Amino acid sequence: DLESDVLHRDVKPGILSCFGDIALAIGGRFESYLEVSFGVLMSACNLSANTQASDYDTIDYNNQLRVGIFEAFVGIVQGLKSDGKAQLILPQVQNILNFMSVVYSDQTRSEDVTKAMIGLLGDLADAFANGGIRDYVRADWIQELIKEGRANPRGSSIREVSRWAREMVKRASA
Repeated sequence: DLESDVLHRDVKPGILSCFGDIALAIGGRFESYLEVSFGVLMSACNLSANTQASDYDTIDYNNQLRVGIFEAFVGIVQGLKSDGKAQLILPQVQNILNFMSVVYSDQTRSEDVTKAMIGLLGDLADAFANGGIRDYVRADWIQELIKEGRANPRGSSIREVSRWAREMVKRASA
C-alpha cells in the first residue's frame, strides 16, 4: 500500500504510524521486523526531506507524513525498550536525528510535527538514559527545539511534552 499509486496518499501516514502501534503491541518480538521497518521508514524520511513544499496541500501532506514517521519511531522505541531491547535501535539513531534536524529547520513544520518530534527525542533519551546517545543529544538544534516547545503557553501539550523531554535529555547527556 505504501508504494501504491492508486491508494490515496493521505492513507500512507496512518500506515506508517501503525508500525509503531504494532511494535508497542508486541514489544521485543518486533526485532524480527526491525530491518524492514527501518528501511520503509528511512525511505519515507528521504521522501519527506526531499519534498519541495510549494503549496498548502503539499505542506500539509508532508507534515502528516512526518507525524506518521515520528509516531512509528516512538512506538518502536517504546516497544523495544519495554523488553530491554532498546540497543537494537542504536545503529539508526544518527539517521533518525539527521532527519529530525532537517525537519527542525523547515519553516513549514506544524505544531503536531513539533510535538511528535519532541516526544521522540524524549523517548530516545529515556531509552538510552545510560549515556548511549550522549553525544547526539547535545546538539544545539535539540536544545533549541526543546526551548521552542517550552515557550508554548501554559497547559499546552507541546509545553508538557517539552518539559518531560528536557528532563530525559538531561539524564541521557549526563
